[in-house]
Amino acid sequence: MQLAAWEWLGPGNIGGRTRGIAIHPEEPRKMWAAGAGGGVWHTEDGGGQWAPVDDFLGNLACSCLAMDPGDPSTIYVGTGEGFSNSDALRGNGVFRTTDGVNWAPITATQTTDFRAVTRIAVSSAGEVVLAATATGLFPCSDEERRAWTQVLDVPLGTVLFDPTDDDLAVAGALEAGAAFVSSDGGRTWQTATRGGNPWSGRVELAHAAADPRIVYASVQMTSGRIYGSADGGRTYQPRKTLDSSGQMANYLGDQGWYGNAVWAGDPTDENLVVLGGVE
Repeated sequence: MQLAAWEWLGPGNIGGRTRGIAIHPEEPRKMWAAGAGGGVWHTEDGGGQWAPVDDFLGNLACSCLAMDPGDPSTIYVGTGEGFSNSDALRGNGVFRTTDGVNWAPITATQTTDFRAVTRIAVSSAGEVVLAATATGLFPCSDEERRAWTQVLDVPLGTVLFDPTDDDLAVAGALEAGAAFVSSDGGRTWQTATRGGNPWSGRVELAHAAADPRIVYASVQMTSGRIYGSADGGRTYQPRKTLDSSGQMANYLGDQGWYGNAVWAGDPTDENLVVLGGVE
């Protein structure tokens, strides 16, 4: 089925920018959305009606969501925007629900290092949580989520676990034009090798759905360039990024620092890569 048109479903009064969404894997009509100015919202009818999960969450500048793959009732939300926009709101750590309804702050993350949580990744077994922030990367592996230790001091915009191997993870820088790779569940990291022209700016990453060893990088650079890795994010080589007329596609315009997204690998078309940017 092809979707020819989209219908706006809201909420549109106080939610603000929607920077995160989580969909229940077994009950896909249940979804949660993170509003950069309005907290976390929830729908149980596939988006027909939305309601806030808690107007007193403690911080409503919600910037990212991550669902525990092993337990969909456990969801994490990171607060604070770290993308350098002038109207960015300051956060206050990570919040969590273990029943999909009641939310509480993770006290150990209510520090200056977690005032802008850009992305959260949860291992498939739910044991390890990785938090990418505007000050670096923080893994946590204890069940109470009390011990978060900084393992990278580079501001990060994204972090992802390999969906088939909890030992493998990748991360992309917010400003440094770099990608990183881990082979021990996020405890240690190495800088990826990058071919072609030197990278610059924000780096967004995506595993191909058909084969997670293939990782694509959307690099800010001048106005957007795509690189691909065939070894799980250890090395990258440039890919052609052309528009329908065969010209170089400047898909990020001059706002790759703010609007930069990549998704890869329709299960029926492993070569499909979808890019998003803000002109």
